[in-house]
Amino acid sequence: MIGLSVGLPGYENHAASEFLVLGLDILKAKPAQPGLELSLGTVPRLLSGQAVVFGGRLDAVFPLAVSPDFWLTPSGGGSLIGGASSDVAGAFAGVNAGVGAIAWSGHVGLRANVTLHHFLDTRGVVWLAELGFVEGR
Repeated sequence: MIGLSVGLPGYENHAASEFLVLGLDILKAKPAQPGLELSLGTVPRLLSGQAVVFGGRLDAVFPLAVSPDFWLTPSGGGSLIGGASSDVAGAFAGVNAGVGAIAWSGHVGLRANVTLHHFLDTRGVVWLAELGFVEGR
């Protein structure tokens, strides 16, 4: 399955709407079987300021079919966020846990997902709430 999403990031209890994330999600999963998810994203607003910001996560996912057309998708794995400009570059690695849901209509689904991230050498929790579409059930 492949999908596109828009995400709202935040830190602790503060949303950061100025850093909306555009994402690409690749999901290999079937209900009641462990699967994998690769998610990649960028912050378009920062691209216009001559900075490149990227993020990604590689997760194990465990889809649960509540009904044939509604899946819950708990997940967990590794996270990476990084960026570069003409002056500086850096990256942080971490771990994440999340839960999502997919409401299917044929081969296309509406997907909502929330992940909590803890990056090494940082305090607090970074979160990402996403909404998007997925295709290829």
